[in-house]
Amino acid sequence: MSAQFHVSDHDQAPASGIGDAVPTILVNHLLEPSGRLTGITRYLFALLQALAERGRHRYVLATTWSAEDLPDALTRAGVVCLTRRDIGSMPLNVLAQLRMVRRLMRETGASLEFNANPIGGFFGDWPRVVTVHDLYYNVSPQDYPMRRRIAWNLIFPRVLASADAIICVSNATRHQVVRHYPAAAPRTHVVLEASALNWSIHDGSQPLDIVEQSFGLIVGNLSPNKNPAVLVAALKSLEEQGRYVPFFHVGRDELGLLSDAQKKSGLVHPIVSVGSPDDARLAQFYRQARCLVVTSLDEGFCLPVIEAQSVGTPVICSDIPVLREVAGDAGLFFDARQSDELAARIIQIFSDDVLHADMSHRSRANATRFSWKKAARETESLFEELLSKRHMSRRS
Repeated sequence: MSAQFHVSDHDQAPASGIGDAVPTILVNHLLEPSGRLTGITRYLFALLQALAERGRHRYVLATTWSAEDLPDALTRAGVVCLTRRDIGSMPLNVLAQLRMVRRLMRETGASLEFNANPIGGFFGDWPRVVTVHDLYYNVSPQDYPMRRRIAWNLIFPRVLASADAIICVSNATRHQVVRHYPAAAPRTHVVLEASALNWSIHDGSQPLDIVEQSFGLIVGNLSPNKNPAVLVAALKSLEEQGRYVPFFHVGRDELGLLSDAQKKSGLVHPIVSVGSPDDARLAQFYRQARCLVVTSLDEGFCLPVIEAQSVGTPVICSDIPVLREVAGDAGLFFDARQSDELAARIIQIFSDDVLHADMSHRSRANATRFSWKKAARETESLFEELLSKRHMSRRS
């Protein structure tokens, strides 16, 4: 990490209007917590680097992160950082954005707002592009507290209605948006994600300091849709057959979903949680794992699938549309409600070296379908289309 140009409340970046050669894009990252790599933050930092490196627009990042904590690559790409106070409450954050974003658009001379989050301000007469990663609150509302569902149902439809373009990170997510909000259909566009890890600097030269030579992996911050209990049940079934398969969990378990499931099951060899390591250590887990297991009931895209496949680590996936879309013919699928099916898949990948080698080869090939450069080109084309329409409407 390194220092990056910082604009205070009293500074103003040079204006760059719609007709300028290099328009300014205000990137809204105000809802995500400061200094914490959420899935949305990882997505944005990777995409923003690719966008900025193209050099066709000037990018100003409005964020809760300090300039010093941002990735060095964003600094080198010329992204301007505007650090603002972290407001943890979603409703209060959005209320603050209703005034703040308008002021930032004016002060920076930005021509368009790009929000990597589906939640944000929804007033303003400038072009706005928002990103929808998933619709968990619509698909499985019973899994979330009522106050969060109420906030989502009050704010998200207004943000969606205010957007000139809606980026969906998968075709499966787009289908959900169109099903629940049909009026938004003409403005939806699919821009697929890619691996957010820079494998070129994580070459595998430093092995993990763990005893297990062959282990399974689950990656992600656990929420109800992640369905970790089915993996616990599968491992318990294998234990009862006299088979021990070590597993590690990379990510947070703030709701205790994994720990509670393991206590209830009486698992003798529990899944070991290693927290949220840095990218170098995460890359090593991917490289050394026998497989990645994804047990989700619903996902927006699921970056760990592509991260694992990028280094040839086979992926065992729950059989849901988005994972069929992302994992392609390189996934080994199971019914997310059937722990016995998952147990059988785990034994297959741990005991069959021919199958493992074939899946590893197909995994690497599948991962090449996804690229941040491609995502940046497609995102930028949306920006330019909206900016052109805006420019023409002002001239007429």
